[in-house]
Amino acid sequence: MTTKWKAVLMACFIIIAFAAGFAACYFILRPDHELHTYIRQHPNGQTAHRVTYKAMRGEIPLFGPNRKHGTETKYDEDGNILETGEWWNGRPWNGRCFIPAAGDAGSAGGLGQYRTFKNGVQLD
Repeated sequence: MTTKWKAVLMACFIIIAFAAGFAACYFILRPDHELHTYIRQHPNGQTAHRVTYKAMRGEIPLFGPNRKHGTETKYDEDGNILETGEWWNGRPWNGRCFIPAAGDAGSAGGLGQYRTFKNGVQLD
């Protein structure tokens, strides 16, 4: 293969790689997504749980193909932080993240455990 064709192939590869990277970024940070914050309160009115979801515009944040994206924090009845973690595009990323139990009991019933993560890797 001549040097000219190697240069052409390299240019094509760079263009394809750029397009694939752009497409991946577009689907992760789509302009038709919004961030929503879900807040649950203790009976005394203090915040109990606060989590951010990425959802399509016009959708109810906790239903449909939504993903946790941002900070998740659990508070005690006095407002002190008990657990805090960071989610990235539906995956636990850093800190202590609540991992629901498998099935409907975990998602609807709130059953699960807090696990420790660093850069997306579970530590415990």
